[in-house]
Amino acid sequence: MNYELLHFMHILEATVAEKNPKNINKEELKIEIRQESLRIISVLKNAVCHLKPQRAKHYIAQHQHSLEVLLQETQIITANESTNEKENTPGLIQITTLGIINILQDIKRYFPEYFNYESFLPEKQWQTEIENLNKQTNELIETLTTQQNGKEIIKFLESLLKSAFQPDKPLTYKQLSYWQIVLKELCCKLKQQNEKSTILELISTLISLNLNHKDFFQFCCNYINTELQTCEEMSAQHKTLSLIRKSILQIYPLTNTHYDPGLIPIKQSLLKFVTSEMQYLQSMEHIANDLYQHSLLDSKYKVTFTVKQLAIFIHLQVTAKIIMPGSPKILHEYIAKHYSTSETSRISVKSFKNAYYSASTEDLEKVIDKIVTMLAIAQEKL
Repeated sequence: MNYELLHFMHILEATVAEKNPKNINKEELKIEIRQESLRIISVLKNAVCHLKPQRAKHYIAQHQHSLEVLLQETQIITANESTNEKENTPGLIQITTLGIINILQDIKRYFPEYFNYESFLPEKQWQTEIENLNKQTNELIETLTTQQNGKEIIKFLESLLKSAFQPDKPLTYKQLSYWQIVLKELCCKLKQQNEKSTILELISTLISLNLNHKDFFQFCCNYINTELQTCEEMSAQHKTLSLIRKSILQIYPLTNTHYDPGLIPIKQSLLKFVTSEMQYLQSMEHIANDLYQHSLLDSKYKVTFTVKQLAIFIHLQVTAKIIMPGSPKILHEYIAKHYSTSETSRISVKSFKNAYYSASTEDLEKVIDKIVTMLAIAQEKL
């Protein structure tokens, strides 16, 4: 035990050892503990003034650790007390426990550069903080729901935050500070928005807060893959990935701390993922070019129909059960990929789909003319 804390320790020992707790005046005990707390902080201030930074950090860390050990001992005493003992010493242990927590808070306030933020919060303090964090979480989820943001991001945030703030999972001072910053920035972000925030905006905010959580990384990867699936062509996928990469690179960090200092920053992880996707697309393009150059991959089949007429012609074959596709979507993608028309060398899936389900009389008549020509050719072969 450090010399500066000896008298404080004697006060605690005398309080715990008192066989008749009624002899102890609670208000006087509070005053005595507070006065001793002020004396300890004053001694620490005076000592730190004469120490070099590294030595001062070690000096403060020693006292912080000693106080945390004292706190653990008082909690053990409380846990081991019988029901009768607890009833006979109402509030005394709580007063001493609160006294230790207050000294730790004073050390954190007066010596922030020397305080050990990797230490876990005292249990009593954590119970108070968890109530505040869960309250802020509920307000955040309620705001997201009211603004009708995406169900996926709401579900993800609710799951992440609820699992982070559990009574049996105390946080360190650094982790508490980090989550307080996250909740504050998210709430500010939502208040600044007159309309609902997009999923990409919320993701960008979480990236700027260095949330390098494995679940958040997976959520971002799923979002990127979903965006890629909406692209009809490889060039569109390239463009989407390039825009996402640009957005990630331009995100400005809002804090210099991370969710998990042991993992690489989330920004770096996502850039690696996007880069690997872009490299994969490039390799697919190279393979396709090689196959085409060696005549192993046929070019698109050109037809004399327009896109609308081709869509009608294919639709008629499906209706007549000549073509039996697994699903209309697959058929539309296949035609767009492998056919070109007199109008365009590149058919978009969307334009083919629209034409597939709506036929004008003029286009239908031209398709009928072609079918009549086909029938005449078949008749000649009889």
